[in-house]
Amino acid sequence: MKALIAIFFLFSNVNLAHAEVLEPTFESIDRLVFQKTCTDCHYAGGDGKRVLLDKNSLLNSPLELVIPGNPDESGLIISFERTDDKRMPPEEDGYDALTPEEISVIRKWIEIGAP
Repeated sequence: MKALIAIFFLFSNVNLAHAEVLEPTFESIDRLVFQKTCTDCHYAGGDGKRVLLDKNSLLNSPLELVIPGNPDESGLIISFERTDDKRMPPEEDGYDALTPEEISVIRKWIEIGAP
């Protein structure tokens, strides 16, 4: 039985040692959430160009996207947790909502001051 398990992992694309864990850092959130889910629109020439998701833009937005220490008032969290047609990412464009884990980690990053 152990030999079969070893063969499975040897020939599969599963690499448990390199599985990335989402952490409450901008770099982790950017790589594992924003780049995966949001950059189809939120880039300089995209439909969502008004809201760029680089750290500087998030922290200095007049839209108060990230208010360090205050996730409940941060526009980013509000937009992810909406249940209407203004939720981000937009359901009508075929995007799934962020997972509760993803939102929780982003909330934690903002809560600890968005370092």
